[in-house]
Amino acid sequence: MGIITKIGELNESEVPEAATLVQTVFAEFIQPRYTPAGAAEFLDYAAEANLASRLKQGDHRCWGAWQGGTLAGVLELRNHRHLALLFVRREFHGAGIGRALWETALAEIQAQRKNEPGAQVTVRAS
Repeated sequence: MGIITKIGELNESEVPEAATLVQTVFAEFIQPRYTPAGAAEFLDYAAEANLASRLKQGDHRCWGAWQGGTLAGVLELRNHRHLALLFVRREFHGAGIGRALWETALAEIQAQRKNEPGAQVTVRAS
């Protein structure tokens, strides 16, 4: 599928594409296991306006991984301690996108929390 050509923090203009990626991958792989109410709650969380709002608050950071001009994956981190979103497009599964995003976020976590030995990162995943 090619190599990652860029990993970087999302800017405001990239939020719509990131929200669409998350919602699409959620619908394809995860939503069938959710109740309708649970799916609606997640889709609200992942909505473009809500993602943009969280990123403006300053306690959330979001990175994207691109292969060529295609956004292949998205990772959102809350408060340097909680993995809030990690989604990779189907055609990029197995290409190391998720790992590369996680390693980028982990470097940020370690930099921000270097004076907290044994600090843990949390995740609630489906």
